[in-house]
Amino acid sequence: MESRIVQVRSVLNRLLDRNGGAPRHGKFWDLPRDQFVAGPIYGRVPIVPGHPDQSFLIQILSGPVGSINRMPLGGPFIEPSDLAFIVQWIVDGAPDASADFMAEFNK
Repeated sequence: MESRIVQVRSVLNRLLDRNGGAPRHGKFWDLPRDQFVAGPIYGRVPIVPGHPDQSFLIQILSGPVGSINRMPLGGPFIEPSDLAFIVQWIVDGAPDASADFMAEFNK
C-alpha cells in the first residue's frame, strides 16, 4: 500500500513521462512533503492544504494562469481522474501519509 503523497508523485511522474520533457523547475514534487507543498514554483505556493482552488499546482494543471500556460506545456494534459485524486489529497490537507497507511505501517 502506497501513501497518498507517493501516489500523487506517481501521477505527476507519469504525466511527465507521457510528456517527454523535464519541468523547468525540476521535479519539485519529489522534494520532502513540506518543501513540495510550500514551493515556490513560478514564485507561487504549489499546495495550499485544504484549498485546491488556491493551489497553484491545480491551477496550472487545469488551465492557463495569467501568462503561464497549462502544464505540461503542449500536453498531453493530466487525466481528469488523476486531477480529481490530487484535488482530494489537497482537500484532505495534503497529508504525507494517510491514516490507513500509517495504521498499516505501524502494525
